Amino acid sequence: MTQSTMDKSPKQIKSSSLVIIVRGHNPEKMMTTGLGELDLKIPQKKIVIKPNLIGNKPYPTTTSAKTVEAIIKNLKKFNKEIIIAEGAGWADTKQAYRDQGYQHLAQKYGIKLVDLNNDQYEKIKNPKAMVLKEYEFPLTLNDCYLVSAAALKVHGQAGVTLSVKNMLGATIGGHKGRFHSKGIHQSIVYINLYKAPNNPAIIVGTEARVEEELG
Repeated sequence: MTQSTMDKSPKQIKSSSLVIIVRGHNPEKMMTTGLGELDLKIPQKKIVIKPNLIGNKPYPTTTSAKTVEAIIKNLKKFNKEIIIAEGAGWADTKQAYRDQGYQHLAQKYGIKLVDLNNDQYEKIKNPKAMVLKEYEFPLTLNDCYLVSAAALKVHGQAGVTLSVKNMLGATIGGHKGRFHSKGIHQSIVYINLYKAPNNPAIIVGTEARVEEELG
């Protein structure tokens, strides 16, 4: 474990976003169309795809393995190491990988699965943060091109679960409820200040969870 200090507050972050909407039912074709609209540049040596596997439940409670496979197929051309990384909050991450089809993906494409709950980490301090003044940053996410592959669903406190809230699973330890008690909106902001997804952040909404978020 190492330690460092950062100096960021939300008002310092300036960015603009391009939103691309693709209609259809075939994730691979939709992904190819959507990503084709982006002039992706990936200078990093590794790509990390972060699905939503908050629990061991099928799509749309979690991100479908078919969605992640479509992303893999479209990013293989960059000849980078591809990693799938997640830290489940209401399940064993490795069991969710097996039951939801991710273990098959890893074997099929020769890619690595990482349980971020048990990842090595660097402790980062941000004295200006409203919450999470100390943050355990998973080293798998260090110097990576991070793709958020989120589920489209409601959330009791945040309203909806989309790309930036998906990053709550990109954290050390399985007790994700601690971020809710600290303030869900503030936690989302500061986790994404420590490590936000690169472009693209992907949501496949052919189905959506419109009731309780954990299914």
